Amino acid sequence: MVSVSVLSYNHVNYIRDCLDSIINQERDFEIEILIHDDGSDDGTQDVILAYQRDYPEIVKPILQPENLYRKGLGNFGLRYNFTRAKGKYIAMCDADDYWVCSKKLSLQVAFLEENPDFALVSNLRQNVTAQGEPIEGTIVSVLSTPCLLFRNIFRQDILTYPKKIVTDDIFIVTYVLEFGKAKVLDFLGSVYRHVDSGSLWSHLSPSEKAIRLRPSLHTMLEFFRTYGYKQSVRRVRFLMAINEFRYLKHAKDVRFEDYVRGGLCAIRSGKINVVKSYLYIVYQLLLRRSA
Repeated sequence: MVSVSVLSYNHVNYIRDCLDSIINQERDFEIEILIHDDGSDDGTQDVILAYQRDYPEIVKPILQPENLYRKGLGNFGLRYNFTRAKGKYIAMCDADDYWVCSKKLSLQVAFLEENPDFALVSNLRQNVTAQGEPIEGTIVSVLSTPCLLFRNIFRQDILTYPKKIVTDDIFIVTYVLEFGKAKVLDFLGSVYRHVDSGSLWSHLSPSEKAIRLRPSLHTMLEFFRTYGYKQSVRRVRFLMAINEFRYLKHAKDVRFEDYVRGGLCAIRSGKINVVKSYLYIVYQLLLRRSA
């Protein structure tokens, strides 16, 4: 019924929490756990193999002998897990995150079974420290990786998506929403663990992230255009506008071309409220400069 996609890399201190939270789900249907490990060298792969020995019908790993991300490859969930998923539905949980509701899958599966016009369902999420301690005020309603369950509707066109891009989670949600609506169920089911992995992305400023997202969003736009996903094209145009607004708000030195880029993205979004938001942001920036 459900294929759970797990991505890991040097998560030896966390992956047991992740896998236990999936295996211990209360359910009356079958699941599989599809793990892609990107060449961990800290013992993560040994833990995965131990779980595979204990649960051979459930745990199905791909253990890379070396790190592929450093070679310019990526989107491992799409390429290595989604393409072999047998489930009617796909869930996601990175190896440093975990689930905190034993009925998470059952509640989500039941909703999608009863509501065929919905393609995706999520739940409330809380952020925790690396040690698993809850961070106050972080329970949110989001379409976030460890919260998602969606219909297995992926086509072969996903294999043409670029092998390394920083917005694979945004791409997945946008793709799925082409086929139905989304719903966030009102229960705390997942946690996002804040781990200082030393990754470049986590240390970027908001304006730097906006710059890095520009080519990725453009690639998404071209993909959805190519395959005729009209709703997704509109969503990506909206995301492009929001990304430019983020840049305008946080950049230290806003140039004339930045105003033009933001304005064009706002107009191309096709939403009057987005255009109004852009004009308000420009107004605030001009007030700040005059002060």
